Amino acid sequence: MVERIRRAVSHAAGAGVTVAFFGVDGSRVDLDFLFRRETGAVAAQFHDPPAVEPYSPTLVGATRGIVLGKKRGAESIRLKAEELGLDVAEDDRKGLLEAVKARAISKGGLVTDDEFRALVTESEAAAS
Repeated sequence: MVERIRRAVSHAAGAGVTVAFFGVDGSRVDLDFLFRRETGAVAAQFHDPPAVEPYSPTLVGATRGIVLGKKRGAESIRLKAEELGLDVAEDDRKGLLEAVKARAISKGGLVTDDEFRALVTESEAAAS
């Protein structure tokens, strides 16, 4: 629902306008990342969303997911691979973890799903 409102307001105001939502304390709520998790400790709680989320993402038209960056953890690697339907052996996760961290640091941002898939492919090729 919020996504539809955001699109409607942006369309009405003209192209390139960003619509922001604010919490009761005045802080900006970034709906694109509200239900995304990067750090291992939080990602490890992914199986229990109420432990780390204020409300269900479906209430605001968002989806839950894992992002990968320099603050990644082993559990994030497992969850992202599962989310993308990739089979990553437990023995390969440590090397993949380091590759994700290196990519995130070199680009100064999060590792995209496509970049992660490429890193998995490179990891598999190196193992054979």
